[in-house]
Amino acid sequence: MTREYDPMTRPTTFDERKAQVKYFLGRTVDIAMDRPIGTVHPKHDDIIYPINYGYIEGVLGGDGEELDVYLLGVDAPVERYTAKIIAIVHRSDDDEDKLVAAPDGKSYTSEEIAEAIRFQEQFHVSEVEALRSNGVTVSFHDDGEIPDDKLKFAVIAARLNGKWIFCRHKARKTWEIPGGHREDGEKIEDTAKRELWEETGAVKADIRKVTVYGVEKDGKKSYGMLFFAEACELEALNSESEIGEVGFFDELPQSLTYPAIQPHLFKVVEGEK
Repeated sequence: MTREYDPMTRPTTFDERKAQVKYFLGRTVDIAMDRPIGTVHPKHDDIIYPINYGYIEGVLGGDGEELDVYLLGVDAPVERYTAKIIAIVHRSDDDEDKLVAAPDGKSYTSEEIAEAIRFQEQFHVSEVEALRSNGVTVSFHDDGEIPDDKLKFAVIAARLNGKWIFCRHKARKTWEIPGGHREDGEKIEDTAKRELWEETGAVKADIRKVTVYGVEKDGKKSYGMLFFAEACELEALNSESEIGEVGFFDELPQSLTYPAIQPHLFKVVEGEK
C-alpha cells in the first residue's frame, strides 16, 4: 500500500483528488450553502441556480477552494443542510471534482443527476458516478456509526503479487470479491479471515479494515465490513468448496455477480492502495 491519503486535506495529485471524492461517496456530510436556490451564477448572469449549491467546510478540493456539493431533493433555499453524498461529478477538463448530495431516503440515477446539474456542468466535460444502480443504493459509514451487531457480512478485496484476487462460484460464470456471511458469535475480523481462506485458499495474509458499507434495496438495509488484504501464500481449495475457480486480475473484471454493489466497494479500496 502507498502512503494513506487524508481526504480532509487538499489533494496534490490526480490520484489523491479521486481518493478524496471517493472517500465521501455514501457518507453523510454537513453542507454550507453559498449559492442557495435563486442565486445568480457568478460568471453567467443569465443562469439562476435551480438547486442548492454549497461546500463542505474545512475540506479543500483540488482547486484549493472548499469542496463543492450540489444538493438535490430540497426544493427551498437553505443556508445549511445535512445530507448523504450520492454521487461524484468527475471533471476531465478541470482541477476539481464535485459531489452530489440528497436527503436520506432519496436517490437518483446518474442520468437524473446529470440532468439536474446540467445548468452548470454544461460548461465542462464531466461524468456522473452515482451510488444508485438497478434499484440498489450503496453507502459507506464511519467507525461506530453502525452497531457491530448489525454487521452481517465481510468482504475482502485482496491482492497477491500485485494482482487482485476474485473467485467464481461453481454454480456461476461470474466473478466476485471474496466474502460472506458472519456466523453467530463470530468477530467480524474472524469472518474476514475465514471467508478469505475458504474462498481463495489464503493461509497467510495481512488483513485490515477499510470501512463499513451498507446496501439498500426494496426498502431493506444490510451492513457489512469492507477489508483489504495482501495475501502472502495460497493453498489449494478443499474439493468440497463452493468455489470453482480463483482468478487473478489487474483490474475489476467485467462479468460480476453483484454489478450494482461490488464496483463501489472496489473503488473505495483502490483509492487507498
